[in-house]
Amino acid sequence: MPNRALAKEWLVKSYHDLSSAEVLYNAGHFTDSIGFDLQQSIEKSLKSLFDKPAGRRAF
Repeated sequence: MPNRALAKEWLVKSYHDLSSAEVLYNAGHFTDSIGFDLQQSIEKSLKSLFDKPAGRRAF
């Protein structure tokens, strides 16, 4: 059964990964670490789609 709270948790974690990638990029750090954080952010965003109720937003 879809779970709205779990979907929101996935989106929060996704945002944290995206923020990490942005910090690394702005500091001129390693592109492989940035790529990993971006991949994780996308994956967690997609996972949230499976946990949200059908036809409703996760928020």
